[in-house]
Amino acid sequence: MRLSGLALFNKKKIKKLRDFFVSHQVEIVLFNGSNDIKAGGQAAFQAQVPRRIYWRGIALAPKNSWINRRVFRDFLTDVIANSEETKQLILSTLGKVISPERIHVVYNGINFDDFDNQADIGEVFPDPGDKIVIGNAARLTPQKNFKDLILVAQELKNRGRNFEVWIAGEGAQLEQIRHWIKKYNVEDNVVMLGFISNVKAFMERIDILVFPSLWEGFGFTLVEAMACGKPIVAYNISSNPEIVVHGQTGVLIQPGDIASFTDAVDEFVSSPEQCQLFGEKGREHARSQFNLSTSVDRFELYVCGPLESENITSTQATT
Repeated sequence: MRLSGLALFNKKKIKKLRDFFVSHQVEIVLFNGSNDIKAGGQAAFQAQVPRRIYWRGIALAPKNSWINRRVFRDFLTDVIANSEETKQLILSTLGKVISPERIHVVYNGINFDDFDNQADIGEVFPDPGDKIVIGNAARLTPQKNFKDLILVAQELKNRGRNFEVWIAGEGAQLEQIRHWIKKYNVEDNVVMLGFISNVKAFMERIDILVFPSLWEGFGFTLVEAMACGKPIVAYNISSNPEIVVHGQTGVLIQPGDIASFTDAVDEFVSSPEQCQLFGEKGREHARSQFNLSTSVDRFELYVCGPLESENITSTQATT
């Protein structure tokens, strides 16, 4: 059943869902989107489904609207967030209607068996020669803040460093990024690769991952880079500090500080030994903390384990 934003007010759809939950004796319902939790959550609440769980992976605070207050207070029993930052953003606006105990953190994980066994085929990368390769793989959107990356490239060029920046991805800002590359005179230093299907092959060919995003729910790219033994330079925003260990697996910089960001990248560019040291620690950290099997175990614990959230009585249900 397709649920639009107005499905919340569609009594027929809600009744149909409620009857389905009741007739099938559904015990757990997982929601992934805002429309799901508003209409589907209401139906599950009315059907007295014991576990009504919302998985949230958006690094933005939900609005403190009347419907969100009702949803998080009554329709949901629990929330699973993909980072502590996502959890805190929920509490920042809706902390009066949902307690911290009802929000559980489960990080995204990597299946390292599949990741390590990816065939190194189908991708053709440039030959950088003896240049240090600085990489970024992301959607080409304002959130990913590519202008700062281009400014870092400009400063590295001014310092006479021997490097290339590889940008992998597609998106609405492609032409804007090309404009910045030309404007800041780094055409010989920045390579636009377009979409790549084999992220592991990309990560293995770069030397440093740079990540100037303005916000992230969970920086999966950071984990992939560390899993391949690459040091990170990123902004100290959102969930990045939960992934990157500052001073050990990478360097976290205050947002907008181009000079410090460039200095951090330059230190890795100038020191292969530093790259290797941080990379080795990053590989160990990624594989111990962000393994898919561990994340699945934690997810199952919260979804299938004893109900620990606040008691939400069926007498609150509306028809």
